[in-house]
Amino acid sequence: MIPAESLTIAVQAVIQMEKTRSGAALLEKITKLSDEDIDGLNRLLETWSVRDAATVLDEIDRRLTVIGRDRGVPLPGVAGFGIEEAAWQDHDSLAAEHAAFVASVLDGAPGLVDAAAGRRALAAALAVTDGIVAARARMAASGLLSAG
Repeated sequence: MIPAESLTIAVQAVIQMEKTRSGAALLEKITKLSDEDIDGLNRLLETWSVRDAATVLDEIDRRLTVIGRDRGVPLPGVAGFGIEEAAWQDHDSLAAEHAAFVASVLDGAPGLVDAAAGRRALAAALAVTDGIVAARARMAASGLLSAG
């Protein structure tokens, strides 16, 4: 027999999960966990919040092992090559560009890109757009792509 306290906790958990978009999917995943994985999940949640665990896993995902000539820790048996870990940070280039523009306008800070470079970038973007339009027209004319 299942103790009343366990049933109460289970019902509260189901009610809480049903309030979210992914609650049902999470419940289904939990039902498929082994006893060992349930114990491991409990230990994990005793130490970490879900947000903290996700942050750490995201950071690990941003790491890349790089093998190259004359770099990092030497690879045994491969003369002149080494291995090292590299990482990167997510960056929103458009947001940074807007922030720099606003700082330039409001504070008189020098722009990161001058007008000539901006015109060249715009010309390149317009050329790409024109190329896409022309390629689509050729594909439509040849029957590879439906017109429209």
